[in-house]
Amino acid sequence: MKFSPNGKRIACANYRAEKLTNHLMVFDFDNQTGIVNTKRDLTTSFVQFEVVSAYGVEFSNDSRYLYVTLIRQGILNSGNIKEFEDTIKKNLLYQYDLNNLNPWSSITSLNEDSSNLAASSLQLSKDGKIYRALCESRDKGTKFLGVINNPNILGNESNYVHNSFNLIDKESRLGLPNFIQSYFRTRILNDEA
Repeated sequence: MKFSPNGKRIACANYRAEKLTNHLMVFDFDNQTGIVNTKRDLTTSFVQFEVVSAYGVEFSNDSRYLYVTLIRQGILNSGNIKEFEDTIKKNLLYQYDLNNLNPWSSITSLNEDSSNLAASSLQLSKDGKIYRALCESRDKGTKFLGVINNPNILGNESNYVHNSFNLIDKESRLGLPNFIQSYFRTRILNDEA
């Protein structure tokens, strides 16, 4: 779960490996009263009976775009909710344009990988970029982070680069440190002035 840098939205990923719905939601948030309302379910798949579970969420610094890491679990057998017809897993990175209310045109796929990568977290940084943890499993990390270099720009121009940041002798796993996003937004705005 993450708050947008402007404090007006909350995004929530709900990793549900055997369910078709409620994987990804965005809510409006009134930062004066603390009231959460207007739940909006975001589409994670356009294929019937396909399970695509959301894991990591992060807003762009301008709060317009939501970035999400997802895992395609497979296609559920229509007769048995816990049995998959196919088990081709994919690791995905999507960008959602939160100003576009049409679910068919608000999603851009920035990365699809059929390797054994696990779902992982995203984190907005002081430099305005969003970093993506990369790992093969909960117990086995990689020596790299992915980077969204221009997260305030729509589509592939946001410039996601896989394995971009070399951790040298360290490993990336499922998570990255959590920070309050508004701290970075203030710092970025001040640093640019």
